[in-house]
Amino acid sequence: MIKRYAKRRSSTVMVMLFSLLLLLLDSAFSARSPPQLPHQFQAEVHVLSHLTDPRQEYPPSMGRMKVQYDFDQQLARAEMLEGYNAGKTFLRRYDQKQEFMVKSGEFRKCERAYLGDAMPVPEIPFAQEFVAMESVRGKVCEHWVHAHDNVRVHVYSDVSTNGTNMIKAHAGVPIRLTEENVIDGQPTMLQTFDFHNVHIGPQNVSSFAIPDGYERSDCARNVGGFPYIHAFHYYLRF
Repeated sequence: MIKRYAKRRSSTVMVMLFSLLLLLLDSAFSARSPPQLPHQFQAEVHVLSHLTDPRQEYPPSMGRMKVQYDFDQQLARAEMLEGYNAGKTFLRRYDQKQEFMVKSGEFRKCERAYLGDAMPVPEIPFAQEFVAMESVRGKVCEHWVHAHDNVRVHVYSDVSTNGTNMIKAHAGVPIRLTEENVIDGQPTMLQTFDFHNVHIGPQNVSSFAIPDGYERSDCARNVGGFPYIHAFHYYLRF
């Protein structure tokens, strides 16, 4: 009788432990992590100003740029396709402490400058709160939000990229950020950043040569350097 009771108790404990293990595994794999900015990627970035009339030519309401970015190798490149700096390519070689701006077209030129600053870390510096699952450009996304002062920022991460950004398990790659100003509870949309055709992974160093056949000696010196390129608000800039 005692042996039968001990055996039954042992079986019950094993079932309970197994159930607990399944619960822990399910919790681990279903846990949501807020989106993290990738450290190595290329994408086409669209920047839309909601405060600018799209019917007017200047200032432009839309900017487009092709970005190649590699924080691990300290490299960044932005080819401006549309908007204020259209026709210019900005090259940041933090690894070599130098930067270049190449303008193509009729008035082509190349400028260089010393780059003494450290490469900014790509990160969202605020705690994010999950809102809901939503569709963005036909992609299933997690909608996250964070706020500071009178600003509210919405970030949308593509769930199909969860665990692929090599930064944090289960964290998706963000494909949209919308910033809005909130006064007396009334939101006003400011700007939206969209990532298109995102490819995660290390970048080829050869892609960061000075474009258009220029050599360093061909480029005029720019003492002041060039302003930051904001690829995903100021959270990802170079």
